[in-house]
Amino acid sequence: MVLSTVALVQIFQNVFSVNPVGMLNYFLSWFQPSMLDSEWLSDPHRSLLIVAIAEGYKFAAVYMVIFYSALISISEEVIEAARMDGASGWKLYRYIKLPMIKGIIFTSIILVLNGSLKSFDIPYLLTYGGPALPANWSPPICISKRSAACITGMAARLPCSSPLSVFSWSDSLCKSSK
Repeated sequence: MVLSTVALVQIFQNVFSVNPVGMLNYFLSWFQPSMLDSEWLSDPHRSLLIVAIAEGYKFAAVYMVIFYSALISISEEVIEAARMDGASGWKLYRYIKLPMIKGIIFTSIILVLNGSLKSFDIPYLLTYGGPALPANWSPPICISKRSAACITGMAARLPCSSPLSVFSWSDSLCKSSK
């Protein structure tokens, strides 16, 4: 969270670069020499995965702190009673701890979904718009459709709530303006 987005993107570009050889390609070339020239950021099948890893890396620490604080807030009496009843290891988490923090889990899912709908900077800076559309989702598509719309005044009113609305509104907008 402390790293700026541009610094984070620079780190990931250095890890996944081809020229100069990035850290990942260099490491993978020890096991398979043909991996030295692997395109990660410009491959349509890999680019969305790399963007998702970068987004996840940026916000992983926040959610770790949230889940850690939720888990340590569970009363020791409850855990001790569950252990006396025979729960240990995975059963303790599955039947006792996770159900007790289900509100935190639900809230975290809402926060992740909200954040993913607002993310534009990492996919754009990491892949420069991506190979075609695989690395882009709603916000980058919405911005590119707004800037490419035929009538600027009507494009400013283009809704960006979902990728489907972006495609349907911008296509009908450009067709009606011709």
